[in-house]
Amino acid sequence: MKNKYKIAIIGSYPPPYGGISVHVQRMLARLDKEKFVFFNTAKSSYEGSRPFWGKHKFIQSFLFIFKPYRLIHYHTPDDVARVLLSFVGYFRKNIYLHIHGESLEQTLNRKSPLAFIQKILLHNVHILASNSRIVQIVKPFNPRSIHEIDAFLPPLFDAEMYEKIRRLIPDTNSDLTISMVGWFRSYLDTDVYGYDIALEALHILQDDYKINVTIIASVNGINDQKLFQKFQERRRELELEESFLLIMDDLDEVWPLYLKSDIFIRPTNTDGGAVSIKEAQWFDAEVIASDAVPRPQGISLFKNRDAKDLASQIFRVSQQKYANADMRIQKARTNNFTSKLLEEIYHIEE
Repeated sequence: MKNKYKIAIIGSYPPPYGGISVHVQRMLARLDKEKFVFFNTAKSSYEGSRPFWGKHKFIQSFLFIFKPYRLIHYHTPDDVARVLLSFVGYFRKNIYLHIHGESLEQTLNRKSPLAFIQKILLHNVHILASNSRIVQIVKPFNPRSIHEIDAFLPPLFDAEMYEKIRRLIPDTNSDLTISMVGWFRSYLDTDVYGYDIALEALHILQDDYKINVTIIASVNGINDQKLFQKFQERRRELELEESFLLIMDDLDEVWPLYLKSDIFIRPTNTDGGAVSIKEAQWFDAEVIASDAVPRPQGISLFKNRDAKDLASQIFRVSQQKYANADMRIQKARTNNFTSKLLEEIYHIEE
């Protein structure tokens, strides 16, 4: 099959596991290998992938001008790569920049030559936005098209995978088990994923509400060592080391964590499509998230960066009865799913 019938997909492939890399992993698993070429922005291994990091992103971007791909779909929040591909779009190539979070907004708000160039070149590309807020941010720059696309792709339940990962998740004797996922990363001088807020909410739940609660967090990685150390010190100070557990192993999948917990929380101070929320909902978990950005229907919200409100919402939701893991697995197996990305952008039937 010639390149003009193929899709170029550019993004990171796990490990490490995060919203973008898991989306890419699941999308590639759904596609016929004859229908795409994968360019890996990470140094992880994927059979047949081509490198798109370091000097390779400059070389490949130049080659895209001459190669007849049906479309080029870019995922990673790399300012330089986005500018390069926006320039490629000038040659009437179908460049789709997938904006999963706050990274493009941060770029556009900077006073730098790169930000200036990006603003000028955005009209050469199509934008795939993970939420309505991103749609509003890019509208003034008149891209070729804007599509609000949910990045969520459901996992396929695998009993062997479930048992393997379940063994890595600590057992608790708590009345209530809460899960969360994310990186230790700063944004606007605060903890992006809200580990600090979750810790304070846990303290309130145990001291004020007198509930025996455990939080289990799957840590994707540590980008800010000072933030991580601050969290560790505060956890020791509150004597919550046995109640706020961190899984530092690079889990192949995190959905077994949702099945092992009563409530999933997403206390982020900004967000993109929040694939983890959609995944938790897919497995019928109770979800509580900050109101920092527009959120999906059917979840409980708390005031952004407000530990007391988070604790209050957790207590309220905890009064409900939860379906057990087996019931939630059976429900997930019967869920129907249609990918807007596959149908409307790739024009591929599943």
